[in-house]
Amino acid sequence: MLPYKRVLFLAGRHSHDHGEHEFVGGSLLLAEALNKSGLGLWAQVSLEWPSKTSDFSDIAAVVIYSDGGPDRSIIKGRQVFLDSLHRAGVGIAFIHWALEPESLVAGKFYLDWMGGYYERLWSVNLIECSPSFPPCGMLDNNELDRAPRKPDSRNPDLGSRMKSIVYAR
Repeated sequence: MLPYKRVLFLAGRHSHDHGEHEFVGGSLLLAEALNKSGLGLWAQVSLEWPSKTSDFSDIAAVVIYSDGGPDRSIIKGRQVFLDSLHRAGVGIAFIHWALEPESLVAGKFYLDWMGGYYERLWSVNLIECSPSFPPCGMLDNNELDRAPRKPDSRNPDLGSRMKSIVYAR
């Protein structure tokens, strides 16, 4: 058994202007912070998906920081492999647009792993709420029931409650 827990960051390729969506830089920064934290963690960064599955050996968590969706997801078609890691006790975290699976079928894995995912024209942020409501994660049940509603792209007649794009278990 290793004296530390390994965390593997999967950083997406550069896809925006310099200084925006710095997946590699952000992953390197977070990995360095974890490595210096004294928490018994050792973080490494891989550009996109590693070429060897052995890179996933003995990891405690995988953190995916990238774009998402049907054209840019770095885990595209690899959900079954990630699911096997998850079922073996490996933590899975998504940062930024990595929360957007390439399809609704892939989204079912995200639901199991972390309880939700981002879906364009459906998911909304509490940031879009009225300024009179507290920030994301600060609403109690009564306030959530009173939160303003935004038209629901699936059924414009019903509307949807303002929700965070990330749901914790």
